Amino acid sequence: MISISKRELFIKSFELFKKNAQFVINIGILLFVIQHMIPIIIGMLFPAYSIPYFIFHITYLVVTTTISLWAIMQILQILREQATDSFKSLFIYFPKVFQAIAGSFIITFSLVILGMIVLLTTSSIDMSAENITMEMLLQSITNSTIGIIVVLGYCIGATYLWIKAYFFIYYIVDQNLGAIQAIKKSLDMTTGYEGDLFVLWISTICMNFLGILLYGIGLLFTLPYTLILLSMFYTKYLCAIKES
Repeated sequence: MISISKRELFIKSFELFKKNAQFVINIGILLFVIQHMIPIIIGMLFPAYSIPYFIFHITYLVVTTTISLWAIMQILQILREQATDSFKSLFIYFPKVFQAIAGSFIITFSLVILGMIVLLTTSSIDMSAENITMEMLLQSITNSTIGIIVVLGYCIGATYLWIKAYFFIYYIVDQNLGAIQAIKKSLDMTTGYEGDLFVLWISTICMNFLGILLYGIGLLFTLPYTLILLSMFYTKYLCAIKES
């Protein structure tokens, strides 16, 4: 494993952002609109949980994932000093969309099941009783010190696994792996870099939160910058692995 300088990562990401400002800000505008504006519009136009609501949300999920895959690949091509694709090339990434959605579902479902197991095994409630609610489960757990420690442990563990698995989407779009293969590779390849990844994720969360505080307009800059930051970690990380 080769040590990665976090300072160098942030500086080079910013330099790349400045060098390709117009293109990456356009990506930022695109991501901002599809991730933040469209859900609000859908919520205003259609009653919650109606059939049109679900149809538009499924369509939104497919479109959003397609654009996200395209955006990631454009940043990777900039990092590799390759020509970027026009927006017309968007449909090239469509076949990978369902692998990306499947990967997200597998990770989320696994963490939810793990969370339910933690809740059920930690709770002091008699599970044979009737009318047990989630609120009752949570209250029974938080009333004990051991329960609080277990829940905190789960939250830390779930965050740890989610951060390690995050790069599965890069392996899908960049290396054409299937969902399960991509998740396994992300978990394997990030071994030894957990501390760097944690610092990176805290930084991206703080930057995008600052972007939200700036009336949301700041996201036009922080979204593409954090995407560059994560993509640069991905490419440098792969180079480090190949050289080792």
